[in-house]
Amino acid sequence: MRSAQLQQRFIAAHGGLRQLLGRYLGAHPSQVRFVHNEFGKPALSGQFGGRLTFNLSHSADLALIGIAADAEIGVDVEHIREEPDFTEIAQWFFAAAEVEELNRLPSELRTRAFLSSWTRKEAYAKARGEGLGATNEIAQPPGWSLYSLQPGPGYVGALVVQGSGWRVTQRFASLDAQ
Repeated sequence: MRSAQLQQRFIAAHGGLRQLLGRYLGAHPSQVRFVHNEFGKPALSGQFGGRLTFNLSHSADLALIGIAADAEIGVDVEHIREEPDFTEIAQWFFAAAEVEELNRLPSELRTRAFLSSWTRKEAYAKARGEGLGATNEIAQPPGWSLYSLQPGPGYVGALVVQGSGWRVTQRFASLDAQ
């Protein structure tokens, strides 16, 4: 970790994930064990039966945790901030039509639009358990539900879950231990 603050946020986010999963599983958070696929996507170890899936993302002061039963899930959250290389990143990871659409926007709207698209792509890639390069263009991927989230002032997020008809409940918490 680059700083003590980032380390504390990482610990708080992962601790929160263990707390939530422990509640769902009826287990103490210290008993929650994980396995990882070849791309690093975590899952609950086999002792918990495999029905519950989850995903975690954190950015600045917010953590976003997605939990589902019997479906793959992915989440992403980004703190809205100006970065000079968003256009270059879009050219690498976005479809040509998406890059053109971003470039047509007034400059004051581009950052939010870029990050909104980015979170959808990241959440979808995480739900599938693959790297970000495995997906380029998604509007509404077949067989998946995509939800754009407004987790708080200055943030954008996305949730992607396999299937349809899901009820989405949002709760966000600060990662700063005070």
